Amino acid sequence: MVTPVDENLEVQLSKQRTSILKVYNLYRIFISFSLLYLFLEFEELEFGSVNPEFFQTTILAYIGANIVATLLTLFTSVLSGPIYRVA
Repeated sequence: MVTPVDENLEVQLSKQRTSILKVYNLYRIFISFSLLYLFLEFEELEFGSVNPEFFQTTILAYIGANIVATLLTLFTSVLSGPIYRVA
């Protein structure tokens, strides 16, 4: 038999998913800026040297997408619908 999960548990699960997603998005932003820093500051590493313009454009787009995703998680709920437990 399938029954809806307790409302309080559903809220807790939603908050947990949201906080995990926020941490993951902040990690992605950190990695993005780290890659950009390596590209701009350490030319001897030849990081992104195959096609520098494409690399820079791509990393800036990735940073932008990560910032937008992080902002969306701040203002929206990850809860997509009711959660059910199989009893």
